[in-house]
Amino acid sequence: SVVSVVTAGPCCPVIAITRHPQVARHLRAYRGLFPFVYTGEKLESWSEDMDMRINAAVTAARRAGIVHPQNNVIIVTGSIAGSGNTNTMQVFQVS
Repeated sequence: SVVSVVTAGPCCPVIAITRHPQVARHLRAYRGLFPFVYTGEKLESWSEDMDMRINAAVTAARRAGIVHPQNNVIIVTGSIAGSGNTNTMQVFQVS
């Protein structure tokens, strides 16, 4: 889970992307974890939808000053759609 990743103390920010504000509120309790509520339209293709979520979250993090170009950021997602399937950690370099 994203909580497991952030409690390990990574050296870069961790962004948790959710469509649910109550999940984001819960995640705010963890230092170094930046929850992002994605409100965009849900796309039919899950992989395209996930790409849109990641792009929106990184853009919002840049605007908020959380990350800067050339910084690394960790995105935790699931490899399949649905709740309870968080099993993928990706490290991105912000462009």
